[in-house]
Amino acid sequence: LLRVLQEGEIQKVGSPRAVKVDVRIVAATNRNVREMIQQKLFREDLFYRIAVVTVALPSLAERVEDIPLLVQSFLAQNRAEGFSRVRDISPEALRMLVRHPWPGNVRELEMAVKNACIFCDGETLLPRDFENVSSGLGRPTAPLMGTTPNATGAVRPLADLEREAIVHALQVLGGNKKRAAEDLGIDRRTLYNKLETYGIVVERRAHVGEA
Repeated sequence: LLRVLQEGEIQKVGSPRAVKVDVRIVAATNRNVREMIQQKLFREDLFYRIAVVTVALPSLAERVEDIPLLVQSFLAQNRAEGFSRVRDISPEALRMLVRHPWPGNVRELEMAVKNACIFCDGETLLPRDFENVSSGLGRPTAPLMGTTPNATGAVRPLADLEREAIVHALQVLGGNKKRAAEDLGIDRRTLYNKLETYGIVVERRAHVGEA
């Protein structure tokens, strides 16, 4: 066991000699430490020793625009390691990944891509390649009991509805991305990422009165 004497010094319990150290501690957790402190599950004095600079990273479900870049990074990493020859992912498979909630965040996505690469017969990942992923990606899901299907008997995926909303906003606003982002309640960077994810090509139309 070690005891911190002061900044830059530690002492082994039972030893009279202090040892000078030059270290930097980086700690990560998926728990709410402040709530744990209130519940007496985490020492408050320890928290203020290590929480000099805190960085809150949003979950993958809150930044789905990062998924295409992460997938390409994982595919490149797999090829560099000689694990797989897969080079791309189909738009259908990518939309499936965007719709997934990803409770395991980036690590779950990485393992899903690696697993799918094992079952991929070509150089492009397809939805069926994800059927063996433990999270159930690529498998048809059973309807929830007590739910009422629409007239076609199918539930529209959220990603499809989001894509339609973006396309509609751009059509109404003549391709004006700035105003479309404002009306959709998202920032322009997020809109640009979604345009790339969904493969939406925008042509700006001039309105009457514009130069």
